[in-house]
Amino acid sequence: MIHEWNVLRVAACLSIVLLHSTTEIILINGNIDNDLFQLFRVLLAYATPTFVLLSIIIIANRYKDKTPANFLKSRFKFILLPFVFFAFIYALNGELNYPNYNLTGKLLKNIFIGDFTGWFVLAIFQLYLIFWLIKKTNVSTIWLIPSMFFVGLLFLTFVNNVHIANPDLKAVFRIIFPTWLAYFAVAYLIGKYYNIVIDYLIKYRYITILLVLVSIGIIAINFSSGNTSGGSRRLDLLPFVISMTLMILAFGKIMPRVRLIDFISNYAFGIYLLHRLVQFYIAPYTAKFSSLTGQIGSLFIISLLICILIIRLVSYLPFSAFMIGKIRGRATTNKNQQTVLKKGI
Repeated sequence: MIHEWNVLRVAACLSIVLLHSTTEIILINGNIDNDLFQLFRVLLAYATPTFVLLSIIIIANRYKDKTPANFLKSRFKFILLPFVFFAFIYALNGELNYPNYNLTGKLLKNIFIGDFTGWFVLAIFQLYLIFWLIKKTNVSTIWLIPSMFFVGLLFLTFVNNVHIANPDLKAVFRIIFPTWLAYFAVAYLIGKYYNIVIDYLIKYRYITILLVLVSIGIIAINFSSGNTSGGSRRLDLLPFVISMTLMILAFGKIMPRVRLIDFISNYAFGIYLLHRLVQFYIAPYTAKFSSLTGQIGSLFIISLLICILIIRLVSYLPFSAFMIGKIRGRATTNKNQQTVLKKGI
């Protein structure tokens, strides 16, 4: 795996864990009336769109001409099946903790509209299908990719200017592919022409910092004007996500290889799916610390470590890749699973 991709994946992963650490503390101790703190939370929401962006960058770089025969099958087994597994786990957690809970209804919502923290998988998988169709039909991307960007931009604008009261409909708009077309278009171009792009990014890496600062300024202005909503569907997150991605790729390319980054990267997908569940049980204890920094910081670190430990232990189970995704960097202990993994690469 290209090192700067690992750096970007880890940055997004840690950011989402930190964001949800703040969310859990707010849910327990009440809202924090501090504009800088709330703006920081809005900025942290760049994490999930960045994860989506990276997913497309990788496949656009690897499969420039055509996709392998097992492209969709492999992603179904090692991405969609873990999503379904965690959809059940989160629904079961609700059944165990809340009275009058509709387990079946919640499970169906989790699976079909992503009504839990793993919703991003549904968005990514739709983009995988679009990528597969592009390669399958060999359609010209000269007009298609720019068209996708503008359609996606228009759709994001529409979503951001329409009040949606129904929470289920909100969840649908969060996952459907038009919401992510602009991100797909940018990621496709970065991935397809990655060698050219990364050379320019290294040469003009300090400009990427300026782009990040400008995009932060745009969000700050909108925030001060009353747009304090969080979430990944904010229109002004698009330039911030793109500029953050370019900056991290540029500096990640030239930084020395750090084994800790590679280590966390191997667990990132599982951390994304698991961390909110772990925080649900840990937050009531860390919320008792006297300082806000202690509450959030301890929840962030403890939940991250527990997630890695759980994923590590589960990875020794037969066919664990279908529950937590593939863990690179170590040999599997089960011969059947090893055979399946090799076929799925």
